[in-house]
Amino acid sequence: MRPYGLFNPGIPSTTISWGYPLETRKDLFYLSLLWRMSIASHRFWKEVDLGRHENKVREMVLREDPGEPHDYGVCCIAPLFDGHLLTDFILQPDFKRSHQGRFYRVVLGGFLFMFYVSSVRLEKGRDQSFIQRTGSWIIRVMDAWDIEFLREEARRVAAGTS
Repeated sequence: MRPYGLFNPGIPSTTISWGYPLETRKDLFYLSLLWRMSIASHRFWKEVDLGRHENKVREMVLREDPGEPHDYGVCCIAPLFDGHLLTDFILQPDFKRSHQGRFYRVVLGGFLFMFYVSSVRLEKGRDQSFIQRTGSWIIRVMDAWDIEFLREEARRVAAGTS
């Protein structure tokens, strides 16, 4: 896991603290990824539909303005399978509705990314897992079986449905 972030001894062992220089603008990369998933025509990306948010996200990317952390925030979890991150693991995106908006979920390179899409801001403090304006990002490390999305997908695959 060390290549994927810098471990910070001040943070519990179930997280990775990933700091990066602001000029690398990883927040813009993930905003661009969200927009590109939405406009993609391949059926793999069919569940990602930003609707009325699509043009706003596009404009933010073109202006190179990622907005605030709560504006289309992205959080990340490193799911471990028997203690290992499966870097070749990819899952088709889906979304989960909450009373405040949608979370688009996708596994890329073994990491589970969740993009928050809504006109309503999450409660104060709930956006601490999003990439911050300072460049910091706290990534949770969890056993894959403790993540509902991955358990559901495993059940679907085991049942032979798609």
